[in-house]
This record gives sequence, C-alpha cells and structure tokens, in this order.
Amino acid sequence: MPQISLISLISPLSSPLFLSLYPIAQSSNTSLLLTRSFQVHSTLDIFEARLPTKSADADFGLLYAVDENLALYGWLTNTGVRIVVGVDFGEVEGGQERERGMGVHEGELKPVFKAIQSAYVQLVCNPFHQLEDPNKPITSKRFANEMRRIAETWKPDLV
Repeated sequence: MPQISLISLISPLSSPLFLSLYPIAQSSNTSLLLTRSFQVHSTLDIFEARLPTKSADADFGLLYAVDENLALYGWLTNTGVRIVVGVDFGEVEGGQERERGMGVHEGELKPVFKAIQSAYVQLVCNPFHQLEDPNKPITSKRFANEMRRIAETWKPDLV
C-alpha cells in the first residue's frame, strides 16, 4: 500500500528548509538521506518549468517518478515555498507485475499538502519561534513531529 516516505520544504531561494524520511529510522541512513535530498532538489527545475501555467497555492502533481516504487509530488505556496512529498508504492511481492494505473490519484495528496502548509504557517507565525533567516533549515521538534504525524496517518483512497 502506498505510504509517504519523505516530506521536504524548499525556500523561495531554493534553500532546503526541511527534509525527513519515513519511517523515521531511514533518516539515520546518511547515504539514503543524501540521495533523497538530491532527488528533491532535482524537482526545482520542474517547478520552474511549470510555474508560468500555475497560480498561487498550486498543486503541481507528479513532479518526478524516481523509479517504480517512489514518486515525488509538489505543491507551491503563495509565498513561494515549495513542498515536495515522496510516495513509496512498496515492493511488488513474488515477481508480480504492478497494477496498471496504480499510483496517487489527483487530489489525494491535497489534504497532505494543506496540512503541511498549515503547520509551516503556524511555525512562522509563532511569536516564540526565532526566525532570523527564512532560508535556514527548520529545527523545531514540534514541526518535525507534526510532519511525522502527517506522513504516518495518510492513507490513499483505495477505490
């Protein structure tokens, strides 16, 4: 069953703000973290190419199919922060072929993107949060926990 395997936020100046892999144990794998960081950063060109045809708070849909198991989807906020969510479709057991059309249907990730954006807005609007440089990585444990909650509770519509 598909599950969220990464959440990333990228600043309007293309600085990585947040990247976490799920299940959380994967975040300690430095090689995998570096690979996923590179893959997320490669989606920036796709955001730029599609930007003239999109409006603010736009769902960019599928940005990059890394392989048959991982796909990266994107969202652009009205402040220029780009949100990338990676969906892992899991291994196909016993050499069976994956069903045709299996993937995330349009709109299934919209609640995820809105929840991530809402958590980000709460973070930057928090008067106790020190935001000296909006291009520095997010270090808030509360924000990281909220991202983990979003990733772990998302279930695709299995219609």
